[in-house]
Amino acid sequence: MEGMETPKAVKARERWLSDSELARVWMQVPECHRCFGPIVRLLIVTGQRREEISGLHWQELDRAGREMRLSGDRTKNGEPTTIPLNDLAVAELDKVATRLRFTVQPASRSNAVTRR
Repeated sequence: MEGMETPKAVKARERWLSDSELARVWMQVPECHRCFGPIVRLLIVTGQRREEISGLHWQELDRAGREMRLSGDRTKNGEPTTIPLNDLAVAELDKVATRLRFTVQPASRSNAVTRR
């Protein structure tokens, strides 16, 4: 369009939370909504995307194998993936399962998955 300037390119953000900031979030988030705390904690310990954690199904978890398996329709790149679960992630999932009186069963091994 004539007479209009091209907008400046948006600079990508490059900011991460410091260890002390993460610790503050970790300690304060349980005070929020009962569902919000576990979601934020799982985001921190797995590094996964918000939609992948907030939409997590018990069938995608393998407690014994300490893995979370996401099908390609649940990942940004469309590829199935397996995410290892560390002690903090397992503990957080166990708290949620206990509160909801669920038992986390192993995920189906028949789904094709890839390891990172």
